[in-house]
Amino acid sequence: MEGTKAYKNKDYKKALDLYTNAIEKCPFLNIVYYNNRAAAYMMVLNYEKAIDDCKKVIRNDNKNVTAYKRIANCYFQLNKPENAKDILEKGLCSCPGDIELQEKVLFFPYNKINKYFIINR
Repeated sequence: MEGTKAYKNKDYKKALDLYTNAIEKCPFLNIVYYNNRAAAYMMVLNYEKAIDDCKKVIRNDNKNVTAYKRIANCYFQLNKPENAKDILEKGLCSCPGDIELQEKVLFFPYNKINKYFIINR
């Protein structure tokens, strides 16, 4: 897909345009496109739009761990750690067996001090 190619080439503006076009043209694959577009929004530091896209993913697939993690990462970048904690806990309720979400919730007090932990793990 062209959007993924643009993303891999670090052409995030082009990736955003391509994912937006794909969302408009193909309603059946919106979850994939919204998730990918959220990643591109994060790369251009547009965390609010990334959160919006990830919430759309979760509305259609409440077991999409990637969307929960992306929202939490965005909230940390926006200096909203309590929002990050809330979304991680919601993700854990929907996906109780996910080890990475369990770890992020367990180590949350550390995460508040060290954003690096949650963003890069």
